[in-house]
Amino acid sequence: MKKKLKIGSQAEGEDRLSSLSDDVRLLVNELENANVDVLDTTEFHNLTLSRKKVFFHRLRRMFWQLGSTKILTIDSATFEVLSAFTNFVEDVASPFYNLKYVKLPKGYKESSISTTMRKFLLGCSPGATIVTGLPQNEEYYQAVHVPSTSQKLLEEPLTTPTAELVDSQDIHKKVCVNRVQVEHLVDSSVGDADRARHAGAPVARKSINQASSSRGNSNFWLWQGLEIKSEFVDLLDLIVKKYPQTFEHFTAKSETFYAMKLNMLCTWVNEFLRTSMPEFCTDIISEYKDGFADLQRWGFNVYWLVDRLNYIEQIRLSQNEVHAIDSSVGDADRARHACTPVAREGIDQASSSRGNSNFWLWQGLEIKSEFVGLLDLIMKKYPETFEHFKAKSEAFYAMKLNVLCTWVDDFLRTSMPEFFTDIISEYKDGFADLQRWGFNRTVVQLILVKVL
Repeated sequence: MKKKLKIGSQAEGEDRLSSLSDDVRLLVNELENANVDVLDTTEFHNLTLSRKKVFFHRLRRMFWQLGSTKILTIDSATFEVLSAFTNFVEDVASPFYNLKYVKLPKGYKESSISTTMRKFLLGCSPGATIVTGLPQNEEYYQAVHVPSTSQKLLEEPLTTPTAELVDSQDIHKKVCVNRVQVEHLVDSSVGDADRARHAGAPVARKSINQASSSRGNSNFWLWQGLEIKSEFVDLLDLIVKKYPQTFEHFTAKSETFYAMKLNMLCTWVNEFLRTSMPEFCTDIISEYKDGFADLQRWGFNVYWLVDRLNYIEQIRLSQNEVHAIDSSVGDADRARHACTPVAREGIDQASSSRGNSNFWLWQGLEIKSEFVGLLDLIMKKYPETFEHFKAKSEAFYAMKLNVLCTWVDDFLRTSMPEFFTDIISEYKDGFADLQRWGFNRTVVQLILVKVL
């Protein structure tokens, strides 16, 4: 399928890019091949640096939504625009996790690809090969039936390639369609991704790319080009396989927030699965209902979690069940209600109950080690943040503190040029969630106004 992009004026360009992004999101999982054209670059060179960066974020988001494609073709204008973004490109992870080939524009050679550009295109697909592209404006894609035992429908160009795809271990099949002879690549592993596909859902893969994330943090792995906590990778694959409809209507306004919300989904699911039956008292059930409502508001279809929670609630309300487990109810009575953290000079570095060195005990709560210093700083400078914060259990108290730190950490790491309309809107929504949980967001709002 061919996708075209035009760089327009500020208002015109934003509307066009926004609509294009939604269009790609609907079609991405149907693509075996993607041909990206930038239609007009005449206005690009006249854009300010901040506008160029806004365009880059849009372009990268479109690439990110095409992450499952196997063969990527870019035209000379796209290559020119990407080359102009070298300073931006070198700081981001590759959006493509399933590439087999990258076809260059006509007249370009592999030697013309810089190290930065190669990393951006192939960083998450180390086995991909760069090949000479097809002549521009001559590629047309349609489904072609390949007469093989696999009986697959592959989308391929109906023109004769200008160069043989080299270093390939795939089986080559030649077929005639409308008297045009074309070469098709029959990849024995194509079905692995196809079986996990669902409209708008991520694609499960047999192996996970364990390349270092852009944070340089070994606690994060690149999952389909997104920085996901390593402990959640298998869980995400399981959700994609068993409940692909979870992601039908899920969207986010940037790659960063997409990854962050996936991590939050996994955090809720992980905590839910670790909660034993005696712990499901009224307050805990209410907390999970609120959490699942948040996930649904973000676009996640978590009917399977809601159904299970409703079933658990029915059991807990059953008089016979209450008597049967009465002796164990005390385990849930230790939950904290309306308690405010107290500043301390030192941090307890004892191992948490998870046995995970990535978590420290901060005031008796399991906090990610990277957030301990940040929490102390917030406590010292903005103690009013916690005035009205409370949670119905110690586990949720700790989890929400970790979520607060995640938002603050990402906010502080966002540079001035990155604060365009979509990002500001995303932060406003996030801060509203924090306030609803009881955190005082006044200070963060003042910082946002000051930055802008």
